[in-house]
Amino acid sequence: ALWDCSRAACELLASLQQHSGHLQVQKLLHEAWPLLAAWLDERLQREPELGLSGLARLAQTLPSGSLEASTFEDKLLRPHAETLLALPFGQPDLPMLEIVAPLLRRVGGQPWASLLQRLALEALPGLPPGEDSSVRMISILEWLASHEEGRSIASVDFPPFFDFGLEEQLLRLGELPWEHLRRVAKLLATVHLERPDLLGSMTVSLAERVLTVQGLADASLSDIALHLSAFAGLHVRLLSLGESAMSQKQNTPNSSRESALVILSRVFEVSGQACQDSLRSAATQPPGNAAYLALSAFAQVVCRSPPSVTEVPRQQLIQAGMQLIDALGTSWSHTGKEALSSQHAHIFATALRGFCVGPGSLPPPPSAVQLIDGVVRHASTAPAADREARLCLAMLAEFSADPN
Repeated sequence: ALWDCSRAACELLASLQQHSGHLQVQKLLHEAWPLLAAWLDERLQREPELGLSGLARLAQTLPSGSLEASTFEDKLLRPHAETLLALPFGQPDLPMLEIVAPLLRRVGGQPWASLLQRLALEALPGLPPGEDSSVRMISILEWLASHEEGRSIASVDFPPFFDFGLEEQLLRLGELPWEHLRRVAKLLATVHLERPDLLGSMTVSLAERVLTVQGLADASLSDIALHLSAFAGLHVRLLSLGESAMSQKQNTPNSSRESALVILSRVFEVSGQACQDSLRSAATQPPGNAAYLALSAFAQVVCRSPPSVTEVPRQQLIQAGMQLIDALGTSWSHTGKEALSSQHAHIFATALRGFCVGPGSLPPPPSAVQLIDGVVRHASTAPAADREARLCLAMLAEFSADPN
């Protein structure tokens, strides 16, 4: 009852900031804090589930940065941080850890760092085999990869956390269905790694699983586009880490990165073909956002891939991207739609510029010519303030002036 009363008081306090009753509610909470602390002293070790439930529910009602949130952390969390850290977190007690983690995150410092270390070295490897555990692991890693003020909440306090966590996740790739593999790709593309030189071999392991697991043939166009977008981010990170990783680790093998880029181009080829099949199966419908998101992923990796570094996989990406443009152009012409939206036109023009401008580029497929005309007509008649339209015209002008 005391926990429920305190939680209700916190909720009431949030709505009484400018009301005269604000001070009375603050006084009530001031009297409740020592009573709650004494209850925790007595019960947290004997009945941890009850204590954790009360702490978690109360924490949800406290606005971040408020005086009450600070008092909650000082009076209830910090004095009991070591007790919380000593709770059992192995199977079948992982749910307890998932409640404790947000609480110790509020405490920060050594208790939080110790929890991260325990999670990486004991709790995650201790998960039982199976799809449910592997998907759960991804969810834990995603939460810890969330950013506060531009920094991962895990990598700052225990820098090698994701090196250990992703190593364990990659050992379980065989348990993951196709639709969850893009979540792993997003983690590899964004989280801090103390050993970035290992990203290439990690990417190869993930891509091999993508190319062998069932699921792509039955996926919707939206899922395929999200899949491509996640792997585009991973591709870009591999390129950006290439030189810097080798300068940090003198023994970094360049072949690992090159192997990763080659197999990623294969992932794009296979996924691009699935996009084309989906577009053809819905030929009477105009291509929607998902189709252009997929094309945007191709444009992203091609435009970020310097020919001098990635010539062979880059050509494979361009060819696959051009085939997707061909399918888009064909689908668009069948619907009789006269103009693209500004956003779709921008994506199309960016892709066309990346695929068809510069040495070794390819000519646009015939099906894209009508689409180009539609983009030009729309951009030419757009208001002067339409920045997307002006940018499309500039890119198409560069395309038409290219001697190649």
